[in-house]
Amino acid sequence: MEMKGRNPVSSGLAIDSFRKMGFNVGSAICEIIDNSLEADSDSIEIIVKYLPKTTLQKWRRIEKFVFIDNGYGMNSDTLFDCLVLGEGSKRALSKGIGKFGVGATLAGISQARFIGIYSKIKTGKWLYTQLDLDLLNEGIGIPIPEEKQPPSEYTETLDEQGTIVIWEKVDGGETEKDMEETKNKIGRVYRKFISEKKIQDGKIVDNDTPLSITLNGEKIAPYDPLYVTFSPKADDTELAIL
Repeated sequence: MEMKGRNPVSSGLAIDSFRKMGFNVGSAICEIIDNSLEADSDSIEIIVKYLPKTTLQKWRRIEKFVFIDNGYGMNSDTLFDCLVLGEGSKRALSKGIGKFGVGATLAGISQARFIGIYSKIKTGKWLYTQLDLDLLNEGIGIPIPEEKQPPSEYTETLDEQGTIVIWEKVDGGETEKDMEETKNKIGRVYRKFISEKKIQDGKIVDNDTPLSITLNGEKIAPYDPLYVTFSPKADDTELAIL
């Protein structure tokens, strides 16, 4: 049906406003991890590339983020929708991560002006689409997904399926110091997934399917602030039972 009157959203200006909606780098990255968990990933790689440090800088600034998971991937229709605010396959859910179809997109644009996504389902081929805010301001939107092979360095750990999210044109001013704080946050927020032990029915039992999250090749360790499970921040050598 043809819309009568003006579209209530001026895309370029609205997106610029959405960028200021309160995501810090840690919260933004957790949105991506949430999506990977929803896709049944058991391995998530986070790669952060830094700009060279100048003589006046104490910390290197972030240039680029890459997120790689081995979840079930997206077909063309789902991939085409995933960067559109308010679209997405989770809208029918009564609860759950990403229900309203805005988290991952808002997370990405809160940190960068460019989001690129490669995705592959089992028996499928790699597909690619992107959101470039600079092009959006020129009236060029999200392209229909096309077959495109990701850089080989990002597919070394992927076999039949997976998704690769790339944030470029990072302009929030975050540094490697922010990533140290983010690493601790990930270890705390996802401790129940990445720990080799978990609480079940009031007992501490083995976690048979621990999630692996790495940051620049280093495995992120769980951090339990209640010391119920192993906490490397406290130099624990055994479990503390409360």
